[in-house]
Amino acid sequence: MNKYLKYSLFAAAGVVALFFFAILVVSLSFDPNSYKPQLVKLVQEKKQRTLAVPGDIKLTFFPRLGVIMGPVSLGEYQGGGTFASVESARFYLSWWSLLRKELVVDQVRVAGLRARLMRFKDGSTNFDDLLKKDDEPRQFRFDIDSVKATGGEVVLRDDMTGQRFMVSRLDVTTGRLANGQPTRFAADFSLEGSTAPSFAAQIHLASGLQFDSESGQFSLKGANLEITGEAAGWRDLALGVKGDLALSGQALRLENLAFAVAGIQGADELDVRLTAPLMEFSPERLSMQKILLVAKMQPSATSGRGARGGGQDESSMVLTVPSLAGTHKSFRADMSFEANIRQGESVVVAKLDGPLAGNLEASRLEWPGLKINVVVSNPKAPKGGIKSDLTGTAMLDLKQQAASLNASGRVDDSSLKLRLGVAPLANPHFNFDIGIDQIDGDRYLSASGSSSAQQQPGKGMDFSAPLSLSADGVLHVGLLKLFNAKASNLRLEIRADDGRLNVSPFSMVEPVLKDRAQKELKTRLGDELKRQLFPR
Repeated sequence: MNKYLKYSLFAAAGVVALFFFAILVVSLSFDPNSYKPQLVKLVQEKKQRTLAVPGDIKLTFFPRLGVIMGPVSLGEYQGGGTFASVESARFYLSWWSLLRKELVVDQVRVAGLRARLMRFKDGSTNFDDLLKKDDEPRQFRFDIDSVKATGGEVVLRDDMTGQRFMVSRLDVTTGRLANGQPTRFAADFSLEGSTAPSFAAQIHLASGLQFDSESGQFSLKGANLEITGEAAGWRDLALGVKGDLALSGQALRLENLAFAVAGIQGADELDVRLTAPLMEFSPERLSMQKILLVAKMQPSATSGRGARGGGQDESSMVLTVPSLAGTHKSFRADMSFEANIRQGESVVVAKLDGPLAGNLEASRLEWPGLKINVVVSNPKAPKGGIKSDLTGTAMLDLKQQAASLNASGRVDDSSLKLRLGVAPLANPHFNFDIGIDQIDGDRYLSASGSSSAQQQPGKGMDFSAPLSLSADGVLHVGLLKLFNAKASNLRLEIRADDGRLNVSPFSMVEPVLKDRAQKELKTRLGDELKRQLFPR
């Protein structure tokens, strides 16, 4: 054997023997528990929190260098109870990385994690101090090979909104966690909300993950979120979200987004789906492509409801935005919306098309050239139903809690001008000004089998929906045909509030009713309005 090789082997054997001898000496002479007072003092000085380690700290050397701890708790900032605790924790380190002054944690195992997170009314939290960066220079590069956390619960209390949440049955596993290195993670847990609206859900989240704490970049690749449970009167809820996410500074990019939610409320089953191949948000740019939203509601299979009058009750809607571009302060898009509502033999088809302009910072949306087409069809209705074509403008201001619509066009053979406003949106009050050149009331009354007051005296129309609204406005009618009589320049002041509907006795603009039929109509219409609106 070459003498240099032989000397090298002897030297290596000596180093290995010395290494194991050092481990033996350290294991026999070093007691990590003697450092607990210094560790508690360090945490108190640096973070002004109380660290409690009532059990023994144990060291392991084989097969890995590690620290095994029993119960550990961390107090609130400057005292006041326990912030977080664990039943047990294990940390295993890499030998060779440690010799290179790199702190590589092979494994982290945590069981029985409990924490109490709070946001106070002023917007601060009870963990703000833990998020502050340490300005002291780092001597080690941080790198974790894997993490596993099981059991325990986390309580979240938000005093700003009055909400309270609890995360339980937590199970989290990750691959390697290091700056710039792709990895994967999975989390399963239960989430409950005890304040209105209450909910209970089981959540599964799995995704590829990559981050860089220095540059602030963060990305999820192939993310898959699944939520099942009950919330706000909905049962059998199932929500799923898939896609890719990239966050760099203040720029957010979403790709291949697919969202779906289904659930049952009462006797109705809801199904909503959203897809968007690309969405970009940044301070300088706002861009979206091919947004498609489809929603459908119909009787659930177990509701026992189905065909009424030969038709299946159901509603559906489709919203399409081919592209959207601009900034947060000003963006434009083309939009089309279609809704189909079937109730028995009646079918309502509503279509809205036109450009959309908006300002996200002001929470304001505008439709400067809106086209509205509504068709109500029923085989038993006169001429098969009603058709309307309108054009106009619309506005939605979430910051001011207001919305408005100004439109004009035709409804069947009548010309219509409409001004509608709603404010506030949370507790809506409607104000309106409607002008119609002519109305053939007998045509629409015949749809319900009543063409005159004498045919069905005393039978009131269903005004339950209007009576439940808060509204006031004016209805102008150029020519009204009703009960085989005619009136011109009719003006009705209408007010609905607190379950009452008041109609001002329709003042005629013309000082003298020249036609005898108009005089007769005035009397008959007044009596009929009272009879229809307030039946005894």
